[in-house]
Amino acid sequence: MDQDKIACYTFLPWARKGVAAQIKEEESFGGSSDADRASIDVNVLVERNNISGQIDQEGVPKTVRLFGPGDIIGIDKRAIVRTEPRQGVTNFEPNYLAYIEFSEEDYLWRYTPASPKDTDLHKLRPWLALIVLKEEAEFEFIDFSPTQKPLPSIQIIGPREDIFPADDQYWAWGHVHVNQLLSEDADYNEGLELQQLVDSKPNLACSRLLSPRSLDPNSRYHAFLIPAYEKGRLAGLGAESEEIDNAPSQQYSWANEISEMPFYHHWTFRTGDEGDFEALVRRLEPRILDDKVGRRLMDLQDPGYGINYDGDDELDTPGHKGAIYLEGALRAPQNNTVNFLKSPDSGPTIKKLGDVLNLDDLLREGAVPASNSFKNNPHFKNGNTPIAIADDPVITPPIYGKWHNLVTQVQTETSKANRWINHLNLDPRQRTRYRQKLPKQTDGLII
Repeated sequence: MDQDKIACYTFLPWARKGVAAQIKEEESFGGSSDADRASIDVNVLVERNNISGQIDQEGVPKTVRLFGPGDIIGIDKRAIVRTEPRQGVTNFEPNYLAYIEFSEEDYLWRYTPASPKDTDLHKLRPWLALIVLKEEAEFEFIDFSPTQKPLPSIQIIGPREDIFPADDQYWAWGHVHVNQLLSEDADYNEGLELQQLVDSKPNLACSRLLSPRSLDPNSRYHAFLIPAYEKGRLAGLGAESEEIDNAPSQQYSWANEISEMPFYHHWTFRTGDEGDFEALVRRLEPRILDDKVGRRLMDLQDPGYGINYDGDDELDTPGHKGAIYLEGALRAPQNNTVNFLKSPDSGPTIKKLGDVLNLDDLLREGAVPASNSFKNNPHFKNGNTPIAIADDPVITPPIYGKWHNLVTQVQTETSKANRWINHLNLDPRQRTRYRQKLPKQTDGLII
């Protein structure tokens, strides 16, 4: 199918561009780190005139410390392109997750003070986190004064277990969404391809951050975009520079059972009652079905062409000699489907059915083998002498799927019974359909 004609998406676990892609500190997922902030190594080229009047060049290595979460005390709200649910929604599905999207694909990892480990290249934490709290029961707003602290904050008063994500899983709650299929080669440079794409079509990619909170129906919630690192939390609360510098650079902002949390962005919504497709499915109650549901007996003692079936036990029809169960698309779980072609009682039936199906092609070839059940006409004799089948016009049932499988005959050998073309044609249940009961009509077998 032409991929330009259907919706194609690519999801990446993180993205970075610029100097942040050169950070040398490795991700510790909340563990200790010797560095107080992320850094990169650079080589500064210095030029000078020597005594002969020529210019000498010398490289001076330097370690440059980068901005991190502890330097951010606000975000531009124009970077936010979408929140789900929207502000003020009153019927959000409780089994969905709240999330926020940013226009720039690298925004969530721009100030993350680490780089992925070589052993976990797909794991890198965002420097932001999204939490969702119930109104009144789980938090309180703290009076905000811009002269005292840079960001507004909340006091967390409810249980914390479901509010914040697990430390070792937080990297998975942010990702890059690309509205195009990137290369599927195993060794391609996805970062370079993504950069080339957004340089030409910036609106084809965004970054998305989800809240792991499972929501309750008919509840009012507040969503808060908060710093994910302790340095960012302290900066948002207006802590002294020394305190911010002394905080571990990769420590989570919720690691020390803190109660006050600043936030960059905030919106409210309310969940509705259950009523989506998942809720309807969960209301289904299983019932024990009667054995007759989804199947009915079909008489095979005389379907025509001299074909008959005399077995019963193998096909789970005790007391109904010469009958098998014809099954529909739905059946009771306790009823097992029996492979007709592998039943020891079905061999003669399969042989005759296969012989009549193959007869048309054999006659075209001009030779009907003696092993074929229809070597002689079963209906007409010249006195006591059988008449050869070649002396009469022959109308045989069709071989279903012969043009799709490029075959002219079916094979009745047990070793080849699993081929779909043989199973389709030699199992009488596959050659049968129901007919609506009308006056002077009955259900029948059509072969």
